[in-house]
Amino acid sequence: MLALGLAIVLGVSGAGCSTVFVQDDGFRRKLDVGCNSYGSCNALVAEGQARTRDCRDNEVGRVRCDEAEVDVERAHVLLEPYARAEQARRSREAQERAERERQDREAAYAHQEQLRKQKRQAEIAAATAAERDRRLRPYRSMTPEAREAYLRRCYRDGFERREDLEQYYRPCDVLLNELLEAAASEEEREALMASSEAAKIEEAQAAQEVAQEAAKQEAAAAKREAAARQQRSSQPASTSGSHSSSSGALRCCDGSISPSCTCAGSRRGCCSHHGGVCGCTN
Repeated sequence: MLALGLAIVLGVSGAGCSTVFVQDDGFRRKLDVGCNSYGSCNALVAEGQARTRDCRDNEVGRVRCDEAEVDVERAHVLLEPYARAEQARRSREAQERAERERQDREAAYAHQEQLRKQKRQAEIAAATAAERDRRLRPYRSMTPEAREAYLRRCYRDGFERREDLEQYYRPCDVLLNELLEAAASEEEREALMASSEAAKIEEAQAAQEVAQEAAKQEAAAAKREAAARQQRSSQPASTSGSHSSSSGALRCCDGSISPSCTCAGSRRGCCSHHGGVCGCTN
């Protein structure tokens, strides 16, 4: 309810009288001291707008309309910096909220990716364990002595055959590693290592013996070939044929021609310093 001010007659003229109503409902004082935040100023703007709807130009107890309009404009002016600050605050909060939501989405996605990665790793680990069990199962059923014999046979043959794994030529070093995994104690592993070293020594000795035997055979073959060449070179040339073949000069084994001996004469002492007689010239 508006507080009524005092109506004062400012002056009377001789031609008539003129009355100005001076009224104060306290709104302007509210603007001076009460507009100190967005909420308070916004409320005063709403109150000022209500005053413009309830104003009367010349009626005691009512605010004049032109004054009400001026007051509400002033209320808007006072509200403006608080409105800008409020808008900036809301914009900042909206950005912060959007950023939090983005971070939450990224965190959720990263969590899902981590779960998928862990699941994949678990699947790989399970598959690896299953494959390892399939590889080691035959060795685990063997006795320690059977494992050692199996390893020695691998070194003797040069490979291991595992048709169940579709691996027909597995290296013995791979077999040794798997036998060590299948062993139940450190003693069994030490025995396998000892068998491996012994088998390697035996393999090296066998390879050396094979190489020596091959060298002997190669030397014997070379000796036989040299003897055959010597025998072929010492055979006299055929006397059948033309007269020039039987009366030609002797050919020494070093490739030279005897200066004094002929095929028709005695060959005693001929080519004695040239490797002997190897035939006749034509």
